Amino acid sequence: MLKICDSKSICAVVSVLITVAGSQPALAWWPFKSSEEKLAEACEQVLSERLKSPSSYRRTELIGPTVSSATWEESQGWNFEERKKHDEAFMSRNSEAKHSMDLSKRLWESGNYKLVRLGIRYEAANSFGASIAGAAVCTGPVRDGDDIAEIDPSSLRINGYTSFDWSIAQIGTSN
Repeated sequence: MLKICDSKSICAVVSVLITVAGSQPALAWWPFKSSEEKLAEACEQVLSERLKSPSSYRRTELIGPTVSSATWEESQGWNFEERKKHDEAFMSRNSEAKHSMDLSKRLWESGNYKLVRLGIRYEAANSFGASIAGAAVCTGPVRDGDDIAEIDPSSLRINGYTSFDWSIAQIGTSN
């Protein structure tokens, strides 16, 4: 065996890395993931909760992430027309929700926030078991200088909806 290090502990680490380097599943435990990969995993967790068969989820492509300035409306997912209509209808019936949205807007505008966007293409089984290709846009607020991997998962939006918003919308569509 070719010795490429001097310290026994370093040799052990190098040996393990060489052993698992060709094995992608073995690398899944690797603790040193990039911020982009941590963000992708968080987005995929939110996305998979909405699928008919979460265990069948398979990522085919990531697009991004990008971090850019955004309006408060974009941060709320209102670039998705269905999402905007849902919120406007809800706020028209609930003055407390409107007040909460106003506070959220002021916070966004005063906090030097940007929006991180990550496109995800995937395949997953539908309710009949057929594999279907899908695409989603994951967005989340990030302050200037913050690590994108530190975004609170509850604030991540898939196609404009946080997990909470999605649950409420599903209740409304099941009636």
